[in-house]
Parts: sequence; structure tokens; C-alpha cells
Amino acid sequence: MVDSALELGKKELAVSSVLPVASDASGDMALRFIKIAVNLSAEKDLKKLMNLITREAMELASASKGTLYLVDRENMKLMFYVTDQKQLNEACVPLNPQSISGYVGVTGNPLLIEDVYELSDESPY
Repeated sequence: MVDSALELGKKELAVSSVLPVASDASGDMALRFIKIAVNLSAEKDLKKLMNLITREAMELASASKGTLYLVDRENMKLMFYVTDQKQLNEACVPLNPQSISGYVGVTGNPLLIEDVYELSDESPY
């Protein structure tokens, strides 16, 4: 994986030195995604990687906070990585349909809930 990241990094450097700097937003965004991909593929520490992914997504979305969700099927838990650019907090819930987030993690289906305080008694969560 490191070899491919180094190769991608070399290609990115070569591309950015040969091509003129893009004057439009799409060209700038493409170069930014390449740099993000190189940084992501080089990181081996899981917590640092989660922080990097969340931070980059927040910056791209102009958000003040971000959450990354990971499904750990081996240990049957749903991991949350939450950051506000100052610190990364980690939390987890059991991966089962008894909670809303666990239900989505188990089924893979998104939910649209009008009011989470008014859930039906028939709902599994």
C-alpha cells in the first residue's frame, strides 16, 4: 500500500508540475482530491486516519463538526469518530437492530425518521 501511495504521489507531483495550474474550481478540486488520496493511503494509524478523513471531509463541506461511522462486523459494533477540529472522540454502540444507528449498520438501509421522539411501538429500535 505504501508503494502505491508513493507511486501515486510521484504521479501527482509530475502532473502538477507539467500541467498549468487550473483556473477553475474543478481543476483545483481534482488536485485537492489527489493530495487527499496520497495522504490517506500513506497513513497506517487507524485513529489518525479517521481524524484525517473526518477533517478533510469537514473542510470540503465547510462544516464545523464531523462524524465518521464504521461498521465492525468482527466485534459486532458500530464505531463513531466525532471531531470538531480540536479533538477526535470515539464511541461505539452494539451492532444490532435495537438502536437506530445499529439498525442502519446491520441492514445497510438508510432511515428517514420524521421525529425520533415519536417512534412507533412496532419499530425494532
